[in-house]
Amino acid sequence: MFPGFGGESVGDLNSDFSSDDELLQQALPVEDCDERDPPDTSKILLCPNEYLRYVRLEASKLPETLVSPLHTLNNDEVEMTVTDRSRPFSHDFSEAWKYAQAYKFQKSQKEFSYLVQHLLPTNDFPSDADSLLSSLSSDTCINWLVNHPPMLLYFVGLSQANVSRLLETLLPACSQARWNSALQPWIYGSLLSLEPPLLPGTCHTVRQIGKSFCKQLRKSEHRKLNDSGDRIFWFVIVSIVAFAFGQRDLLEDI
Repeated sequence: MFPGFGGESVGDLNSDFSSDDELLQQALPVEDCDERDPPDTSKILLCPNEYLRYVRLEASKLPETLVSPLHTLNNDEVEMTVTDRSRPFSHDFSEAWKYAQAYKFQKSQKEFSYLVQHLLPTNDFPSDADSLLSSLSSDTCINWLVNHPPMLLYFVGLSQANVSRLLETLLPACSQARWNSALQPWIYGSLLSLEPPLLPGTCHTVRQIGKSFCKQLRKSEHRKLNDSGDRIFWFVIVSIVAFAFGQRDLLEDI
């Protein structure tokens, strides 16, 4: 029966319900405590009552409103904090870090292979490898690569011989004099598209790219580029060539 019907008033029904304070007291029948009567720390993990007393004591030490430390610093401290955050992140190019880059690469390589060999062809995505091959035949190939980011369709149906040809085109651009950061995706993508066994010429080109970046890394030590994006990329490629393509002796050169 709805409230207000059957002889019971709404007020009578409301009187049957406990207040919020009463419910809280019934739900947590824990004695109040303060620092003069602290809970027994040896029992807080064994006794529920002592644990709840401990929680209440710790909560009582906190202000009702928490203030960010940034708003309590003086101007000098704030300026120092901002300066510290603006510093470049220092990478630890350890052996484990290098191996991790190769491991991530090999996982991506499997996904790349599935996309260009199975998923895209079976879903009638037309290959655009001809556009890439046409650019490789021109004298302005590097400019074309810089202005055309790599797409999966460029690699659909692309043979290893043609991937090797692409890497040979990129190899001179891996030197200090001709390096262009815009070529990073092409180098990484070309390596992704390679599957073993590699042709001898392909293996040689991959190794030469690794050696070129080793040389770049040695020179960058004297040019304060320890944390530049290019330097990180060079380390990534050398790690991939060393661990994923079996050229570990390159790591001795950096």
